[in-house]
Amino acid sequence: MSYLPGEIYHMVHVNNLCSIIRHGCLLSKVKLSQAEIPYHSIAYDSVQSLRDRVFIKDLVTNQYRELHCYVPFYFTTNSPMFHVQKNKKLLDQIVFLVASRSILTTPGVLFTDGNAAIQQLSQSGIEKVGITPATLTTSCMREYRPHGPHGTNQNVSAIYSHVSYLSHLNWHVINGGYIDDWEESKRVRSSEVLIPDELSIDQIQCIAVQNENMINDIKMLLEQCSLTKRIPDVRARPDLFSF
Repeated sequence: MSYLPGEIYHMVHVNNLCSIIRHGCLLSKVKLSQAEIPYHSIAYDSVQSLRDRVFIKDLVTNQYRELHCYVPFYFTTNSPMFHVQKNKKLLDQIVFLVASRSILTTPGVLFTDGNAAIQQLSQSGIEKVGITPATLTTSCMREYRPHGPHGTNQNVSAIYSHVSYLSHLNWHVINGGYIDDWEESKRVRSSEVLIPDELSIDQIQCIAVQNENMINDIKMLLEQCSLTKRIPDVRARPDLFSF
């Protein structure tokens, strides 16, 4: 079975759309910081602090890169972060940038079988983890420094560099199924596609919004930003918001 046909999703606050389109790409957190570009974050600080301590070995340069050097996309919109926004009644303030899973065949693009931040790191500790992604000939490996791990979570998320490993993901949970362990369900449902540094706006298939009423609001917002670059189609995709 091929898991490449399909979509991947990146959730953003509508206030970030003008900046993304003006720069012509979706930038990683590190790139945003380097360029001193302000943005409206909807991420949990506690999760971001864990991601600060995760490093991934670049298989070409053999150097470690921060997890924040990658733009994260997800295989589903039905993620824990989505439900946080839904419970806050903020769905009219978020949109999904939709791209093709074929991006996974691009050299340097990685993916995980769960939330990349879940690496058995203690929430308040100082240990960091360097992860070597699995290749066709080697498994995913971790090295903790100065020592560790010290977290209590029994599960960790593996990182893969080849699409043959897509069969290792728990698609039952990613596609909305449940298992008895709710924390594990949340980890798995947050399986990621990690795109190094940036993704061109040309690779965004559409900007997905909750309903038809939001289409005009988004188009008006972009017009107010005086944007002249190519803008992806804005489409009502209630299926992505209906969980």
